[in-house]
Amino acid sequence: MRYKPQREMTNFEQHIGHELPQAILDHIDAHSTEELMRQAEKLKFDSICPVVMENDSPELRKELKEASELLFKYIDFQLVTDEIWNSEN
Repeated sequence: MRYKPQREMTNFEQHIGHELPQAILDHIDAHSTEELMRQAEKLKFDSICPVVMENDSPELRKELKEASELLFKYIDFQLVTDEIWNSEN
């Protein structure tokens, strides 16, 4: 078995209580809060939209909902963190 070096969890991962795949962290870091908000809103809409999507399934809808919830949690975390940082400076 290969040894997988542990990395420290980000503040957001500590906040939500679990590690995220590096690809998700990279995606979050590569986009502005506004872009993430638009993505989260689209994912949320797609998860409840009554129109059938390509490859539609209950599992896909669940994954879209979970992705939007994660993005909304990150946005809320960023807003609170920024507010605290700004009030201290």
